[in-house]
Amino acid sequence: TTGTITADHPVTWCTPSGNMTVNLPALATARSGKEYTIIKSDTSAYTVTVVPTDTNIDGASNYVLAGGARHTVTIICDGVNGWHIVSSK
Repeated sequence: TTGTITADHPVTWCTPSGNMTVNLPALATARSGKEYTIIKSDTSAYTVTVVPTDTNIDGASNYVLAGGARHTVTIICDGVNGWHIVSSK
């Protein structure tokens, strides 16, 4: 399953029925300082992979919310160089 976060939806709940990919909006669309939170709300073995559209997340090509537990990541757009992790649990 693949989904794309829009600039107007800062919180995305994921209850995957298979491994899932969540695409972040482009930097120009997201705007500098915009935060997004992605929540894996179940304990299934499936993963949720967060993928930036046109850059990286703290230097990596993606960020994975692992299977087997509930996980949350909050990221912020710097508007120029990419996305940065604010918090993860």
